[in-house]
Amino acid sequence: MFKARALTALLMLPLFLTALFYLPNDGWMVFVAFILLIAWDEWLRLTKIDGIPGRVLGSLIFIATLLALLWLKPGVWLVAIASLCLWLLIILATFLLQNGYLWSRSFRRLSGLLVLASAWWIICWLRAQWYGTWWTLGFLCIVWLADVGAYVAGKQFGKNRLAPAISPGKTIEGAMGGLLLVGIVTLVVQQLYPVLPIWWVLPMTLLVAIVSIAGDLYESRLKRIGGFKDSGSILPGHGGILDRIDGVLVGLPVFVFMLLNMGVFSV
Repeated sequence: MFKARALTALLMLPLFLTALFYLPNDGWMVFVAFILLIAWDEWLRLTKIDGIPGRVLGSLIFIATLLALLWLKPGVWLVAIASLCLWLLIILATFLLQNGYLWSRSFRRLSGLLVLASAWWIICWLRAQWYGTWWTLGFLCIVWLADVGAYVAGKQFGKNRLAPAISPGKTIEGAMGGLLLVGIVTLVVQQLYPVLPIWWVLPMTLLVAIVSIAGDLYESRLKRIGGFKDSGSILPGHGGILDRIDGVLVGLPVFVFMLLNMGVFSV
């Protein structure tokens, strides 16, 4: 399993970095839209839409939503805040509620549509800003480091379950390992490139890492309800696209919201 994960990552990472650094903004928007369209199809599958007609209709709705965002051009402040409010509801449902409307299929589908569409708008906006490719890469590295740290620490030291009713495989030791790795790398990078003060950067990266874990747990709950082990099988050793970006979806609006509050970007 570990070898398959590593090989897939080694093959996919150069493709992604090439797209991030060399595609024009329009090409980047199409590239990310394609990835998120696959993730949306997986989300539909997790909510029991398996038939071809339903998935085709769902794909058309998703594309129409992205086109609507292009036409409306909402401010990134508005989209980030709306996404954060939606994620508060989602996290509330994940950790506190066992049933009710927030766990209905209609809400799960609607929330998935809005979460993925808003993520597309935010990450395309971020990449188009001053040094946007580096800010985007920096954000993704936070989520990746949290994931790698959690995986390694969980394998080596994991004993206490983080949320056994949601995801029995995740441990407190794994989560702490992910946060520790993010914190160490943040301190090193900030010393080498002191673009922002450490008293801003460290809390921001740790908060992004924490909420990325919450996003991972929510997707685990979706899979558990639907009776699935992975969201898909497109990435050998990793599962589906959604399995790889669940933490990104919730961490992204937090990251951009905090950068906007720090005045990094003028909007």
